[in-house]
Amino acid sequence: MLACVDTLPAAENIMAGPRARTSPINVTTHTIDRPGRTEPETLRHFDSIHAVGGRVFGLDELPDGSIDVTWITTAVPAAEAFGLSPDGSEVVYMPLVGDVPSGELWRERIDTHARIQIAPATVVAAAVAPRKPYTVAFTSAVESGFELAVVNLSTGVTQRVPGHLVMPDFVRIDGEGIVSCFEELDPMLDPAITTSFRTTHSMVFDPRSGHTYSRAQSVEREPRLRSEQISGHRITAEQVSDLGFDIDSGRFTIHGSTILGESDLFAHDNTTNVTADLGSGVILDVLEQGILLRRITPNSSYVEYASFSGAKFTIGTNAILSFTLPMASSTLTQNGQGYGCKTCSSHTLASGEGYAYDFAGPSSVHVLAVASGSVVSSVMTVTCNTGNKGCSTYGSCSDNGGFGNTVIYRLSDGTYIKTAHHQYKSLQSGATNLCPGRYYALQGSTGKAIGTVDPCGAHVHIQRQASADLGGSSSAMYFSELGGTAGVMGTKYPSASKETASCPVTVLMENVEGSAPGWSSATTSGTPWGIEAVTGAHSGTREFTSNLGKSGYANSTDASVVSPSFSLVGFSSGTLTFWTKYRTEANKDFLRIEVSVIGGSWTTLSSFSGTSSGYPNWSQATVSLNAYAGLPNVRIRFRLTSDWLLTDIGVKLDDIQLVAQ
Repeated sequence: MLACVDTLPAAENIMAGPRARTSPINVTTHTIDRPGRTEPETLRHFDSIHAVGGRVFGLDELPDGSIDVTWITTAVPAAEAFGLSPDGSEVVYMPLVGDVPSGELWRERIDTHARIQIAPATVVAAAVAPRKPYTVAFTSAVESGFELAVVNLSTGVTQRVPGHLVMPDFVRIDGEGIVSCFEELDPMLDPAITTSFRTTHSMVFDPRSGHTYSRAQSVEREPRLRSEQISGHRITAEQVSDLGFDIDSGRFTIHGSTILGESDLFAHDNTTNVTADLGSGVILDVLEQGILLRRITPNSSYVEYASFSGAKFTIGTNAILSFTLPMASSTLTQNGQGYGCKTCSSHTLASGEGYAYDFAGPSSVHVLAVASGSVVSSVMTVTCNTGNKGCSTYGSCSDNGGFGNTVIYRLSDGTYIKTAHHQYKSLQSGATNLCPGRYYALQGSTGKAIGTVDPCGAHVHIQRQASADLGGSSSAMYFSELGGTAGVMGTKYPSASKETASCPVTVLMENVEGSAPGWSSATTSGTPWGIEAVTGAHSGTREFTSNLGKSGYANSTDASVVSPSFSLVGFSSGTLTFWTKYRTEANKDFLRIEVSVIGGSWTTLSSFSGTSSGYPNWSQATVSLNAYAGLPNVRIRFRLTSDWLLTDIGVKLDDIQLVAQ
């Protein structure tokens, strides 16, 4: 175990100076970050809890119209957060590994950062019950769509809801443990279902009885479909042409244009009968005085609080995305009407594809990932073409809503990429975590594929969307190769990405923000390593230090901080990076990076002595582990050794990462 010393001052409520001046909302921010200590802040709940820019935050509305934002430190960055445990001691979230959402669901102690995995990859959304028993509901991918599951973390029992496919992005759970979501019919089972006509209705699951039932009436702070308000019962494809919704929040009713992506949002004051335009976005939560929403830009997204009074405040922004073309060389055959195409064939806004593209390449060309992401769903069982009578595979079949074979993957900013019309069963083995240029499927002509480049209309339909749902509405995106435009129809474009059959995988990552599980301190003599909480860590507030609680290391020190075991089997290369700042007696005292395989002796990979570059600023170091690629049970250690005379300040380490490929 590694010891920890906390040298941080007590948390303060700090006015968000520059941000407060640019917004009429009075905003207070602070951070929960105290390993090994339980503070009142950890035993509380928030009006809303989410993540942005890799960081978890809780938001409270205050009686005077201001908001309080609390940042919650987690052991690893978060792609999204879903709530706190009933006693407020744990946060439930999805990790962000590098720039790829893991799709996994984890619970983590706020005080010690000890983590336990709740669900494996392919989780899309989740909700945590505010009262006991400690229950989490989540949606995850299955072969034909998405299903609902509920896990009681007190008993470890997981209940899945078979026979009901659900809309993946929305799930809520109330104080009684009752789960609300939207059910939708399987487009693979009903050829009448298209992206324009969805069969969707509210569904409630009671874990106590195991029963599901429809609920079309208004529920406070939960969307109700306007089509359900009219019909009041399960609706058919012919009845539904509008997935607009309303959410009641006491004095205000929020109107939205679609639950399948970015929505035009309006707040209607039921007292004054005045309606305010809130702009376009994806609702995360509806609160008493305003809403929390995700705004989407062509290359990123940000989370904003918009009060019903008209004031707005940006909570945080996600990393900038760059999109590369989906084939090594392809011809642009359609782009979206949303890009302003007036005189050419284009996808229409009315169908939700106003920002989609079609690219046609050579027969059976490889389809490449346009950005880093994790696959959340794929359909690879469609064999026919339902749109081109001149195609040999033309016929009637379940064509997956016209999209044929599809792949949907999640990006770091909370949006998704959907590609369609792939060849039958062409998804490549191991294509779960993607990076730009990663080959994951073949171009095809399945579903309603129509085109002129290929006799069967083979092409790749690609769109960015705010929903993981098959019918998600498109959002704007621009490919770097097109120079910030939507391209010119009929033009052949090469991709800037180099095709690859694999992506870098983060095998080991430690930002020292928790208790560094699996890491250990080994001391033969002198000063031991430990974890220190400081104000000058490279990221967050913690670092590994070679002189825990002391101003420097001792003479005749031989001490190490040792990583957990990891495997490089299946990889041909490995690169260790870490951030450090050090001062040691030059050419006498050394920081050595050493490696051991299967419990064997330690071998030095690299060594450092003297003063690090730019000291006292942090600098990054890189060490190759290529010689150990393909081997199991590998460990590394950072070892400080000193002679019998003279010492110095010592070594600090942070943000250690080992990437293999």
